Amino acid sequence: MPPRTQLHEEDISREHLYSDRQITLRLLRYAKPEWKKITLVFAVMIVSVFLGVYEPILLGSAIETVSGTFAYENLMLTLALLALVVVSSNVLSYVQTIYLNQVGQSVIYQIRQDVFSHLIEHDLAFLKQKPAGALVTRVTNDSNAINEFYTTVIISVFYNLFKVIGIVIAMFLLNARLAAYVMIVLPIIIVVSFAFRILSRKAYRLIRKNTSSLNAYLAEHLSGMKIIQIFNKETIKMNQFIKRNRELQKSYFNQISIFAVFRPLMYLVQMVAIFMILYFGSNAVLSGTLGVGLLFTFYRYVGEFFQPIQQLAEQFNIVQSAFAASERIFSILDQKAE
Repeated sequence: MPPRTQLHEEDISREHLYSDRQITLRLLRYAKPEWKKITLVFAVMIVSVFLGVYEPILLGSAIETVSGTFAYENLMLTLALLALVVVSSNVLSYVQTIYLNQVGQSVIYQIRQDVFSHLIEHDLAFLKQKPAGALVTRVTNDSNAINEFYTTVIISVFYNLFKVIGIVIAMFLLNARLAAYVMIVLPIIIVVSFAFRILSRKAYRLIRKNTSSLNAYLAEHLSGMKIIQIFNKETIKMNQFIKRNRELQKSYFNQISIFAVFRPLMYLVQMVAIFMILYFGSNAVLSGTLGVGLLFTFYRYVGEFFQPIQQLAEQFNIVQSAFAASERIFSILDQKAE
């Protein structure tokens, strides 16, 4: 029989045991008892998107009032609405955070219960083949990764997607010409985000694999340290640990390199869009066909347009981490005791 650590490495190297659709449906099944809270969170999210899109319009209107024919009453009304929007957005964000974490913790509680109760009833042959560190990782670390899927990803993905759509609609309604200039960089954003998604998926899977391998190695060898010292295997085991530790370090460096390229590249594309808005918008302001307030609104929209897109791409890592963790947990739950 091969060593338990070797069995563990073979186990974690397998990928795509379940399709993304299967994992998603199974995770959502765990959230079914919390459907009322989830419905409330989605309702809050829709209102938050509307307020987020409306805020730059109010700021632009206030600037337009100050720079044009000054009207004190109109300015105070606009500022009052702006204050109401800001306060409401923060209150809704608080409500959303509280309910999302309640849902996430309820789901993780049930998953941990299922995994532990399943392991208790499993046969000894299965438990002997699995390193203790790997099983501990399933119950603790992997379940925490799934928690981020519920508390961070589910609503945030929809929020960012709806916000991008809302910003695009608002820009075209306010000024189709300036909105068209922003859309010029959209193909670049799509290509960069797609490439980032592919590379980040590979990097994340490699990190999870190497982290789990190192945890399992430590759990096995720290518990058996006396045996290692008796047989004078310290040097061999140290070299094996250094190899695993170096592999984990390299996988993290690889992930950092991907982010180090993606973020500045997205920022560069954003600056190109802002430059076009300011250049063509300033000419329109000087010619009298565009107000200063509307130009400022578009400036804010461009910044808020890129932020959700970047978050959507980066949150894909959390999705992949949660899916990889779910895959390992479900593979344990689906292995029946002999």
